[in-house]
Amino acid sequence: SIYAQALDLDGNRASQAGNQLNIKIRPYVAPTILLPADNTASLENQPTIAGVALNDSKINIYIDNKLTGATNIRNHQSGVGNFAYKIQQPLKRGQTYLISASAIDNITERESSASNHVKLTVNHYYIAPTLLKIATLEKNQPTILGIARNDSKIEVLVNNKIDGSLKVQ
Repeated sequence: SIYAQALDLDGNRASQAGNQLNIKIRPYVAPTILLPADNTASLENQPTIAGVALNDSKINIYIDNKLTGATNIRNHQSGVGNFAYKIQQPLKRGQTYLISASAIDNITERESSASNHVKLTVNHYYIAPTLLKIATLEKNQPTILGIARNDSKIEVLVNNKIDGSLKVQ
């Protein structure tokens, strides 16, 4: 509510309150994260966060509720622009993160509430195993030599069917 009243030169109230106006101040609209999609996994440990928000906004990016970085909106004639922010610090592989954003109006400096939350898991990057040679062939069972990443499970396929598996230590 807003109203006015007159005061004398000593600061004492000299009039009754004038007309009262009720003003509703609406919160600034939160951005919407479009990429990555919620509940996804990625090999990229420095993903790009992209979405939309009102023109003339600064976008704050949060990972696990901690401010990670900021970018400005690319304005569009419709009044809703887009943003993209590439995470600067690599995320740890094998962990799941909660990503959100807020928008700050560049004109009024009002900040929105949090955007939609996106859950992203950063997977370990595995290099395909490499077959080097067939070492021996006894009783129609070859011994195959190759290399693979430690702590991985290797499946051996013969004619596109799993023939066996082993764990690389």
